[in-house]
Amino acid sequence: MGLAADRRAPTGPSYPLRLIEPAMQESLRLAPLLALSILAGSSATAQSLSQARQSSAATTINDVALFAGGRFAGAASSVVDAYDSATDTWSVASLTSARNELAATVIGNFAMFAGGATSPSTSSDVIDIYDASVGPPSQASAWSVWTLSEPRFGLAATTCGTMAFFAGGGLGGPASVTGVSDVVDIYDSSMGAPNDPAAWSTASLSVPRGKIAAAAAGNQAV
Repeated sequence: MGLAADRRAPTGPSYPLRLIEPAMQESLRLAPLLALSILAGSSATAQSLSQARQSSAATTINDVALFAGGRFAGAASSVVDAYDSATDTWSVASLTSARNELAATVIGNFAMFAGGATSPSTSSDVIDIYDASVGPPSQASAWSVWTLSEPRFGLAATTCGTMAFFAGGGLGGPASVTGVSDVVDIYDSSMGAPNDPAAWSTASLSVPRGKIAAAAAGNQAV
């Protein structure tokens, strides 16, 4: 089947992209990362994660992009790759437990990586929390741990105002799902630090579901 004939000229600057087929990535054990600068006249460059993996979670806090967890060679990974755009350098940190299909969001100085599958049949309630005000991601003291109200994988995360939301997800593990969750764990930064139980509460989705998506628009989390 041919492509559509309508090929309109772009109205703004174009940036060349270099793509690598997923099958080639797996067979060569490569972990290509496409870095696209938005500066006019610049082009894409291919970088590499420290470990090839899929089903990771990613988020950005200040000048640092974080790529956490995932699955490598059939097993969950604990690796966190961190790119600091201010210094154009990479570093590596670790989650407290290896897992994939986790969720990430940022609220204030905190990058949070929640839940995920630790094996094909089990999921995690762990939230690894990076505090950017303490030091770089490679500094162990910049990390702390909290827990969700129930273990789950394939959940969604977003931040709206002073609140971070961790919603839904699958129960059990990717290969042996025992159900889906309607739980929404909520962290309110105006009520305290992430390790303060008073800052946490729960709500419910209208319908239990897993592998969902979340976003914030204005003063609403959707």
